[in-house]
Amino acid sequence: GRSEFGGLWAGPAALAQLRQRQIVDEDPVTKMRTVVSKVDEASVVIASANQAGEVDSQYDKRTGMLIASSFYSVLSKQQRTYRLQSHQ
Repeated sequence: GRSEFGGLWAGPAALAQLRQRQIVDEDPVTKMRTVVSKVDEASVVIASANQAGEVDSQYDKRTGMLIASSFYSVLSKQQRTYRLQSHQ
């Protein structure tokens, strides 16, 4: 849904307020924990992880657009990373 993490866009004002290691959400049922794993001048990475794996979403701080997403599965021991580019 639109309130879930990992969407195509996040509000730039909200991204500007996030701090590294900040806990964003913890789900008691799935044991999914979502934290801000990295903040730099250009982007913010939000990581959601539990015993099954991890999803990392990297957002451009200026535009709020998703610029990369990475998925790791503990079961398959595979990681997929997608990097998005814009063409003008």
